[in-house]
Amino acid sequence: MDELHFYKGFPVEDDIYGFSLEVSASKAKHSIYESWFDVLKASPWYAEAQKTREFKNQAIADTCKLFGDLSNLTFEKWWKATGYKIFKERIPFTEIKPVDLDYKFKQAKDPNEPPILLLEVPLHLDIKILRRQFDEILRMQEAYQERRKFSIFDNTTANAKIFQLGQKFGYEVIKRDLEIYSDYQKESVKEGFIAYQFAQKHGLLGSPEITNRVTDADRSKLHGALMYNLENTKKLIANATVGRFPDTSDYLPEARELLN
Repeated sequence: MDELHFYKGFPVEDDIYGFSLEVSASKAKHSIYESWFDVLKASPWYAEAQKTREFKNQAIADTCKLFGDLSNLTFEKWWKATGYKIFKERIPFTEIKPVDLDYKFKQAKDPNEPPILLLEVPLHLDIKILRRQFDEILRMQEAYQERRKFSIFDNTTANAKIFQLGQKFGYEVIKRDLEIYSDYQKESVKEGFIAYQFAQKHGLLGSPEITNRVTDADRSKLHGALMYNLENTKKLIANATVGRFPDTSDYLPEARELLN
């Protein structure tokens, strides 16, 4: 039987299940994991580090050590060789198990083990009472996690840690931003390049229709939207290169070093 691995970057309905290598490779397609792979392939800093083996800072060296050489590799090949190993949880998710009356709890010595909530459940209680009490426990746990700003991504045992998830950083969104960024690098150096028309083509303010019938205010908005998109994508690439993904802030000094 194939060994099963657990991941936190798959859809929430899958986050308690283990997957074989083949199944995880299929599920990782178009996930946040493939986005990180794509962003690193678009990173000039990562490509330079891979080529020269000279690293601007330790964070880039650490990222290169984790992800390895991405050149000439498809995501699927990279995942099966490297990706599954760096993103899997080193401590498998704990399943709910029946507890015998003589069950004894022993505190784990492994610092990677997550904190565990132990419950003593009288077996003679009415199921309706149990349901009310479990609902109360869940409400208390929700309040606790909110107070502690609990994040499943902070509490991970994977070697490569996803920073956050959300619609802002979905696979299709990141893919589109990378395409705009790459297209801009090629088109902006050509004679006659017009920034607001480029922004129109990529639909940054609506319909991707190129027209000269725009006001000065429209041109300004289109240009501003384009610059904002390019700047955020550049920050996304810089952060990914130093091991923080997905993120478009300039919080990390290692990322700022690349952007300056």
